[in-house]
Amino acid sequence: MILRLVLRRIWLLIMAASLLGLAACTQEMDKKLFQTYTSESGNKVMVYYGEAFGFGPHPLEVRSQKAGEDDDGVLFETQLYNDGANLGEHNISLIWLDNDHAELHLNGQEQKEAVHQVVF
Repeated sequence: MILRLVLRRIWLLIMAASLLGLAACTQEMDKKLFQTYTSESGNKVMVYYGEAFGFGPHPLEVRSQKAGEDDDGVLFETQLYNDGANLGEHNISLIWLDNDHAELHLNGQEQKEAVHQVVF
């Protein structure tokens, strides 16, 4: 009888933890601004990040804003695999090729360099 009660409580704890984990996975990313990069003409690229769970990847959201416009839009979402470590300038950099084209470089401890093209 006691064993059955203990097993039932363990099962309930496992189910509760699973539901909490699922809710965390479907929750919108709590975004923090990492960096804003601005071209000479005023075009902007903003990189937002979320906290890594354990040693997992950091979710990233890259947004852009054309010079003279008020609204910004999401260009893409990706992940940066950095062994759960805090992000720094060595992880994310942006190179302006001209005022309307840039390359976003992502480097992590657990990934090869990823380069994303940004076009306005």
